Amino acid sequence: MQSNAWWSRACSLSVAALLFALGACSDSDSDEPAVDAAPPEDVADASVEDTPTEPDTELPDVIEADAPEPDGNEGSGDVVEEDTSEAIACETTDTCPEGSFCIDGVCNDLSCRRATDWVDCRVLLNKIEPDLGRFAVCRDGRCQAACQFDSECADGETCTDFGRCVPFTGELGEDPAGRSTGPLQAGIGNTLMNYPVGVPLGGYGERAAFQDGRYAVSLRASTGAIHGLYARSVLLDNGIEPLLIIRLPLIFTGDQLHEDIARILQEETGQDWRDNLMISSTHTHSGPCRHWHLPEEPATPLGSFGIGEFHQFFYDLVLESTLESVRAAQADLSPARIGWTIVEDFDGDDQIGRDRWRATPPFDDNRALLIRIDDPEGTPRAVLFSYGAHATDNGSDYASGDVLAGAERAFEAAIGRSFGVYAPALFLNQNSGSMSPASGTRGHDFPQTMERMGHVFLERVYDRFLAIETDAEMTLATNNLRFPLGYDLMGYARDEFAANFPPPLGGEYHYGGISCSGQVGGDSDPTTFDELGDLTCAGALQFLLNNTPPSTLQRSQILTIELNGLTAQTMPGELSMELSWQVLRELRDTHGVDPLSAWTFGYANDHLFYLLPTNLRGELPPFPGISTPQPLDDYPDFAFSYLQGGYEASMSPWGPSLGDYLVARASESFARLAEPDAPIGVANVLPQQIAPRDMGGFEVDITPQARVGEIVLPMPEVVERFETIEFGWIGGDPGAEVDQVPLVALSRNVDGVWETPRIDSQLPYTNREPLFMTRVRDGDAPGVYEWIVRWEELGAFPTGTYRFLISGTFLNDAEEISPYELVGPTFELVESDDLVVEDRGVSDGIAELYVGYPRDERMRFSSGANDPGAVTGNYRMRHPLVANGFPAPLADDATAVLVVSGAGPEPLVLSGDAVSLVVRDEVVEDKAGTPQSYVRVDLGGLPSGTYPTVATVTDAHGNTGTLSFDLVVP
Repeated sequence: MQSNAWWSRACSLSVAALLFALGACSDSDSDEPAVDAAPPEDVADASVEDTPTEPDTELPDVIEADAPEPDGNEGSGDVVEEDTSEAIACETTDTCPEGSFCIDGVCNDLSCRRATDWVDCRVLLNKIEPDLGRFAVCRDGRCQAACQFDSECADGETCTDFGRCVPFTGELGEDPAGRSTGPLQAGIGNTLMNYPVGVPLGGYGERAAFQDGRYAVSLRASTGAIHGLYARSVLLDNGIEPLLIIRLPLIFTGDQLHEDIARILQEETGQDWRDNLMISSTHTHSGPCRHWHLPEEPATPLGSFGIGEFHQFFYDLVLESTLESVRAAQADLSPARIGWTIVEDFDGDDQIGRDRWRATPPFDDNRALLIRIDDPEGTPRAVLFSYGAHATDNGSDYASGDVLAGAERAFEAAIGRSFGVYAPALFLNQNSGSMSPASGTRGHDFPQTMERMGHVFLERVYDRFLAIETDAEMTLATNNLRFPLGYDLMGYARDEFAANFPPPLGGEYHYGGISCSGQVGGDSDPTTFDELGDLTCAGALQFLLNNTPPSTLQRSQILTIELNGLTAQTMPGELSMELSWQVLRELRDTHGVDPLSAWTFGYANDHLFYLLPTNLRGELPPFPGISTPQPLDDYPDFAFSYLQGGYEASMSPWGPSLGDYLVARASESFARLAEPDAPIGVANVLPQQIAPRDMGGFEVDITPQARVGEIVLPMPEVVERFETIEFGWIGGDPGAEVDQVPLVALSRNVDGVWETPRIDSQLPYTNREPLFMTRVRDGDAPGVYEWIVRWEELGAFPTGTYRFLISGTFLNDAEEISPYELVGPTFELVESDDLVVEDRGVSDGIAELYVGYPRDERMRFSSGANDPGAVTGNYRMRHPLVANGFPAPLADDATAVLVVSGAGPEPLVLSGDAVSLVVRDEVVEDKAGTPQSYVRVDLGGLPSGTYPTVATVTDAHGNTGTLSFDLVVP
């Protein structure tokens, strides 16, 4: 995730809260923002001794409601002890009604007025019983002690909903321990997700905005889509035990989605799926958000740091789309074959991903996992692949799967070319917490980096994919270990991870902290590191959440999978390469797992933000291509640690102890594959259960039916290859339109019959693939929405007569969703006559011309009040090695003709054997190895002089370029 911006609103925020917001979330390929996490100067200089940690509050018989507020920020003074008319005698609080406390032998309620009164509640509860107020909250008008763990609740209850004990309504089945083997059946689901344009995109705090449309509270509204976002599922079943793998194009999901999917499947099948379900997020920073459960009353809006304010409507959309994908996989179940391989050292030159944790030494394992699923005849049905790379190239407000979708699309296209079938590709994120995409290393900008990522990835792994041998049987063992997360459980001593100034901004970080920094952390010097006691967190979670327990961060899970010799574990967050190796090494040393046949999936089944090592020591991984230049023990202690600081550490709320804690839980999860009752170091917990909130829906505008399909941006009659054009029409309100954006298909007239071409992946040519850019803008009247598609094609695309076919839906006058279709005007796609031809002079009787395809223009997301999705420039990649703005080389079969005048009574025509095309690698914008093409012409002894000349260059597809110039022969 990423953020370095903040939006203002009419409320009073502390300086620390502002610092938190300014510092949160940076995953970009550029340098991370500097974060000044110091507390306010007057607070930071205070010591524990000279600053009271609690207000001097007594427990009088009755505290007056209008008592003056204490000085400072210790509390509001709004907490009062209710005088009950029917006093209930008590000896201890346990004998009082829920929410009441035993004070001087009588049960009393401590009333409070607002969530920010938790500090006063804390003081008063501590006076009733030491430490009772550690987790004090002001909720429902009363001071209460919130629960943290299930163990604090009654039998059959779970601690959830941000500190409440509620009945657990799920049903836990028996864990089918042990390994099972049987004939494999597989099903594939590929479902277009349902969400409206306008919902913010998760991942970047730079998108911060205030009330930017009906769906956007704290982040900018999305404006369109570069391609469709699909929920994809693969169901594997050996007749004894299944495994369901779901891939979602989202920044992340929490364990609530895992539980909801498992419960629904359990209701339908009678089987407990919690040990057989993996939900992986690609971690695109351009997928819809607002689906992560945040508390209802935070001290400051939290969605602006990159995930959006929670709304039940958007969570339900994610759940429904995911279930549709699962349903499709279930319906597709049929005999299959499976195989896998790990490609070692596939990116040693950092052309796909690079180490982004600059505060630590290099640590990049350069591995790629490929899992192939075939039909019984050996034709691919799907491919799952995994490697370490963020998806942070797209900072625009267009939804996309970013560069990782580029790798998926390239894989699908390669399979389509090889086998003539469509097989979905699923990217499953690996150890990407410490990795950034390297897709721009050759000078490409987004969205061209999507195509470049796919091209480079396929170059390095596709042959290995083709060589995978698949098996008709599957051996499977799984175990999902659930565990609590807490300050004390991680081994922190009281007040060890804490600020030396009082609550609400300081005190003990018993819920963790964000944007924590010390004196030397983040300085890129591995010999220095922060001491735990020197850390100060600008975003102390107890302050940001009004001391409400963060249910989404207080339990988690690790799924262990053994599948046909591959051992894999899911990790609940942005897993670093360093911690991944520590996990795999623990599995090797404790359980004999070969790390060369083992894998870790980050961003899976839950999300705890960055997962970093406590203090990685010992040997280097055995992986060929590891980038660390010397043995780990040659580095100082804490060289690979949260305490090195930097952006990643500042976004790891549970501090330095989380790493070792997760390593221990990963080992226990593996141990329980064979022994369900193998001992674990912490109490097992119930699955996540957060109650749905009744938050209503969103209004949708009625669109005047007479105007639906009206063309507002006409097509030109003739379009050249490489030319970018836009076409627009009036469609429905984004909330009424078909999933995501209206469907736009390209149709071609072939011998009088209109048909939609198939692309290399064997899918139809539509805007569900990254071939169009689709956006929406307000029309000229209420309820009128204009939809615009931007389209360009390249030099080899077939010429001919084309048109666009549009299908969508709108809300009609009867307030019913109604379909519409629009057949766009026909246009002719013709060859380009804009090939680059430039004179480069004559030497030794040889004339040289610089030739190539038209220079592209870097895409700029210009936006504007009336058209927030407006763009300029090109979005299709011309060549994977040639930067934006430079001509891509022509192929060897290009031809040229030079017509030279003045050398005789008739013009001299030079062509055929006199002309040759050469491609040379050159240095372009500091990028060595950039191919550039030249036409060389043997002048045949043409005497010295200056000759008016016309040169015409033609490529293999009929595109031309012409240059009139004076040929100077020295």
